[in-house]
Amino acid sequence: MPLGRLECDGLSSPRITVATNNWDHLAPLVRGEVSVEGLDLHLDRFAALTPARDDRGVQACEQSLSQYLLYHAAGDRRWVGVPVFLMRTFRHRSFYVQRDSRLTRLPELRAKRVGISGWPDTGNTWARAALRAANVDIQDVTWWLGPVEDASYDARGHRPSVDLPPNVHQLADGQTLRQMLLEGELEAIVCPIDPRGVGEADAPIRHLLVDYEDAERDYGRTLGFCPAHHLLALRRAVFEQMPWIAQALYAAFNGSHQRWLADQLAGDRQPHGLRANAAMLRLLAAEQHAQGLSPRPIDSIAAFADFASVVET
Repeated sequence: MPLGRLECDGLSSPRITVATNNWDHLAPLVRGEVSVEGLDLHLDRFAALTPARDDRGVQACEQSLSQYLLYHAAGDRRWVGVPVFLMRTFRHRSFYVQRDSRLTRLPELRAKRVGISGWPDTGNTWARAALRAANVDIQDVTWWLGPVEDASYDARGHRPSVDLPPNVHQLADGQTLRQMLLEGELEAIVCPIDPRGVGEADAPIRHLLVDYEDAERDYGRTLGFCPAHHLLALRRAVFEQMPWIAQALYAAFNGSHQRWLADQLAGDRQPHGLRANAAMLRLLAAEQHAQGLSPRPIDSIAAFADFASVVET
């Protein structure tokens, strides 16, 4: 049986395993408050992203949006993107400096040495987009690429699958960005998760932007959306066997999102769907090209053409 295909006797609903992180907006789906039409859905909410892609028992999973677009542009069509954007956040919060650093603004990183935890990652792509919006281009910084704190960390999903610009250098074995920052070899680092101790009294590392939340709100008003980092993707073998499963998954995940919003008494500022996210997808693709991740502009809308052929959103 080909990887990811489903066995169905025509009498019972096909069982499908979906691997994601444990997001709050999936709670209504987990509690059974949202029905899953025609599917016996098993939701694994504690899965690591990269291993899930390679797990033969997983038919759909959460994936890096940036990596999905890059794979699709390179001709890798093993997955069908579903415009369910499971993770969103701004990345002004992702810049860190030494506690006593005089740096407090993104434009001050021009001509500085900056460490970064991964190059093609969606979060770091959006962080560099924020830097470019502050008039600091990729070439204006000397970058050092490597693990933040654990020198033995095997960044499987973060290794560059593209040619690095000449001003991007990889750390030697045993080096970490934290060590280089604290020893003064870097002026700042960029990573999606707070380095150890950030936010605690007397921590040696702090956010570059003391008011990063205000900066993110201003940036969000300018963009008109909150950047997405992860999407849901369905194995092509499953889609080709039963294309209606893409629609069933979209309906279930979108229904859970809407139910969660109703419980929060909040408006939908982070909608799912292709039409509602077209501007965000186009900007991410434009940034991938501008940052040297793709040799030519990616048609990010076309990357969802398979889904759009069976579902209009």
